[in-house]
Amino acid sequence: MHVLMCAGNRFTSLPELPSTMQYLDCNTNLLRILPPLPEGLVTLGCEKNPLETFPEFPLNLSSLTCDHPISNELLEVKHMTPESVQQLNQEIREGMTLLTQESKDRCEARCKEYKEEIMMKAWHPSRIEKLLEMGYDIEDM
Repeated sequence: MHVLMCAGNRFTSLPELPSTMQYLDCNTNLLRILPPLPEGLVTLGCEKNPLETFPEFPLNLSSLTCDHPISNELLEVKHMTPESVQQLNQEIREGMTLLTQESKDRCEARCKEYKEEIMMKAWHPSRIEKLLEMGYDIEDM
């Protein structure tokens, strides 16, 4: 198979693509991720999908139309070169690394708040007093 046109079908996933695939049009679906793209892929259209990330674009890719997963801006690039594909792959990797770190930082900040609340409840003076009355040694706590 060299061509797959599956636009507007509300697909949520795509199967593994054959290595002979050259043209993929999966616009206007519900795809969150794309499968690994074959090295022979030349044209990719995947706009209007809620994509969260991209796989590595093959160096032979010459035409791309998609919504950028980080900025949601429409990317429409014709006559791509292997160098421009490498640059785009690098930009996406860096953007995803930044988003991952920001998400981790937000998670750590939220966990810190919960940890404080749990510590305030668990080590409340009235609880410590009860444990001491039960015979626990302060050094065992």
